[in-house]
Amino acid sequence: MNKLTSLQLLGINERYSKRLNAHGNDPKTLGWSSLEQQFIRFNRFADYLPSRFNSIMDIGCGFGDFATYLSFVKKPPESYVGIDINPDLITVASSKEYQFPAHFLCGDLLDNSFFEVVNRERSCIIIASGVFNLNFNNSMSLMETFLFDMLGQMINLKPDRVIIDFVPLQRIDVYNSEDYIAMYDLNAIISFLTEKKLKYIIDLSQDPNPMSEALLVINFS
Repeated sequence: MNKLTSLQLLGINERYSKRLNAHGNDPKTLGWSSLEQQFIRFNRFADYLPSRFNSIMDIGCGFGDFATYLSFVKKPPESYVGIDINPDLITVASSKEYQFPAHFLCGDLLDNSFFEVVNRERSCIIIASGVFNLNFNNSMSLMETFLFDMLGQMINLKPDRVIIDFVPLQRIDVYNSEDYIAMYDLNAIISFLTEKKLKYIIDLSQDPNPMSEALLVINFS
């Protein structure tokens, strides 16, 4: 497992900081065409949240929009922690008010020193929405390694449940692939999960789902 390099961090952060300067605190900064499209993804995640849960950790939280969404749909946790590698996004998220205790951390989960800070949070639900969509390595082999390393760190945090989304290589609709979108081999993901003897669900439902992501839910409780 390797933390992101300074060049990778620079490239990702420049992408989103430039979009922030162009669009401001808006879903377009994070790659959404609209708030409605963003809520479609959030609705899918919410379908796999327990009816009651104490705490949630949002990796790749951006503006903390999922925390706002949880308030909107009246499914508030007792506490929320958002994590992102971009300090500009974290600054915006930290400036907002939420209906439950929320705080934000800036760093790379693959960095062991930062992981130790995050590990103190002990959240029962961990989500990562959209984190694995951008092919920042320009290599699917490297992106697959990144996904498995990140999943390993989420598992090491010992939650009750992990929920992530990803775009499967085995296309299941007519969405046109684009070079900057990372796509993952379902068979490789299933092999990873099976090897670790994890209990999981892969949700391939596509209606409605404008980006054609699959949803992976791993249960530990």
